[in-house]
Amino acid sequence: MGGSRGRPALTLRPPPALAAGRYPLHLAAVLDDGSRFDLAVPLIDYQHIRPAPWPHAAAVEISAFDLKLPPLRKVGYVRGASDRVPEFLRQAGVPVELLGPGELAGGELARYDAIVVGSRAYESEPALARANPRLLDYVRAGGLMIVQYQQYPFVDGGFAPYKLEIARPHDRVTDETAKLGPGLQAAARHVRSRGPGAARRAAGRRRWQGQVRLHRPRPVPPAPRRLAGRLPAVRQPAGAALMAGRVASLAGVAGLASLAGLVALVVAGCSDGRTPLTVYSPHGRDLLSLMEKSFEASHPRIDVRWLDMGSQDVYDRVRSETANPQADVWYGGPRSIFARGAAEGLLAAYRPSWADAVPPASRAAGNLFFGAYRTAPVLVFNSTAVPAAAAPKDWDDLLEPRWKGKILIRDPLASGTMRTLFDMILARSVAATGSPERGFAWLRRLDAQTKEYLQNPALLMEKLDRREGLITVWELTDMLWQKQRGAPLDYRFPASGTPVIDDSIGLVKGAPHPLEARQFIDFVGSVEGQELAARQAYRLPARTDLPAARLPAWAQEVLRSLVPARVDWKLIESREQEWMIAWDRSVRGHGAAAGAAAPAPAPTPPSVPLPR
Repeated sequence: MGGSRGRPALTLRPPPALAAGRYPLHLAAVLDDGSRFDLAVPLIDYQHIRPAPWPHAAAVEISAFDLKLPPLRKVGYVRGASDRVPEFLRQAGVPVELLGPGELAGGELARYDAIVVGSRAYESEPALARANPRLLDYVRAGGLMIVQYQQYPFVDGGFAPYKLEIARPHDRVTDETAKLGPGLQAAARHVRSRGPGAARRAAGRRRWQGQVRLHRPRPVPPAPRRLAGRLPAVRQPAGAALMAGRVASLAGVAGLASLAGLVALVVAGCSDGRTPLTVYSPHGRDLLSLMEKSFEASHPRIDVRWLDMGSQDVYDRVRSETANPQADVWYGGPRSIFARGAAEGLLAAYRPSWADAVPPASRAAGNLFFGAYRTAPVLVFNSTAVPAAAAPKDWDDLLEPRWKGKILIRDPLASGTMRTLFDMILARSVAATGSPERGFAWLRRLDAQTKEYLQNPALLMEKLDRREGLITVWELTDMLWQKQRGAPLDYRFPASGTPVIDDSIGLVKGAPHPLEARQFIDFVGSVEGQELAARQAYRLPARTDLPAARLPAWAQEVLRSLVPARVDWKLIESREQEWMIAWDRSVRGHGAAAGAAAPAPAPTPPSVPLPR
């Protein structure tokens, strides 16, 4: 149909015996009337050159070669802006593991054969900048780190191991002998069609007609004596003649490796034959690694690949990828965030084999998601600095003057756990007064007590360990892990009750591998999967058909001690986003200005029994 648009998908299969070499592939659109369109006309338009169309034959070149990879265990990858390199590397057989904020802040980097940083990742991933000292320690210890294209924030932040400068405005190299294609000759005609603004820009650059200009970094001093395990710095020569051959050495200037090998890997397109299954989750490396290994043991043809990030980050990422879904399974997060995702069409219906074993409240309408585990916010304190008898016993104790400036809070905009607690406070206010204002007043008082909001849970725990703060509120499961590892931290359940969170799981709509995703969801909620997570990862099963005697001792103690608060989940699901925006605008950083005079917190609603 005239004027219509489409994006056809073509599958190309090479012949059985394809010799190494380069193969041009010419493309054309042929209409029913025989009209043929085989010309591509991209526009070259940058600030430092004249805008110009570049008509050329629509074609791509396919390279075929024998790719031999060295033995690799794991390659860590920090995804950059609009970055799909990890997927291509996996197709080439590279065992890539995506590194999220949690892994960057507290993961064991030494287990990676190499760590690759995606294009402009220092701008798109805030956790990367915070983790840069850890990454440089990894390099000093002998690790290989590959940093792809970055811009001014990388230089301005001092993230390279040696001083690096880029001229502002860019120095340029001009090749006056460059031969330009005939398409550039139409530039003047095209510029006139773009209007007077473009014409003025072009007129100011006429002296560059017939010339090619390239950016040139300023030279930096030679690197000091090479440190053990660190790649040498390379001095960029000032002479322009060497520019073309030395562009890749900019990575060396930063003490890193060049990307020449990556280009070859992307083209190859081979793999180990297993079907990849991509899981987005806030559950952390311990549980995700456990489930990966256990599931793959019973499903050897599936390769589980997970990305660890906060609950809100998972939602944001799945939402941003709706046009081209990358994840198969959304694994973990409170019901309120899953409900928002379901309402926005981010999840596909699937009723797992264990659906009837969880309470009706843990089953979403339309079979869009189900509770897999139960968890709850708890009061946490540094046990070496705060005796158990003096630690807060309930939520209101956090407002006592003695804790002012000693409370650390995970940023609720990134954390589903903290969102749930704040939501409960606001829902209590609505139940008592018909308005959330009393709840917001309570949160302002908490803000006045708070020393810092932290984006990353690993950093939160680290600061508590170092006594940079003494008190926090955090998730039960993580606290059990911290105690097992010998951290100087302890916790208690609030006396008035705590919101019990349905930690849910669902199938991503448009998942690239839906069959494998359903198998993984079935495994997570199976008796085997639930008991495994309880024994080895401190997850409280959502299933109610497991006898308490089969659960580990910690889980039996939680079932005896936890007081679940009554929570209006439907109200929270409908108002959470509005409340969090209001909190960010009127509460964060405003507590001290509001002063201590504030309405009393909303009455505590009755608790409800925890299903067993």
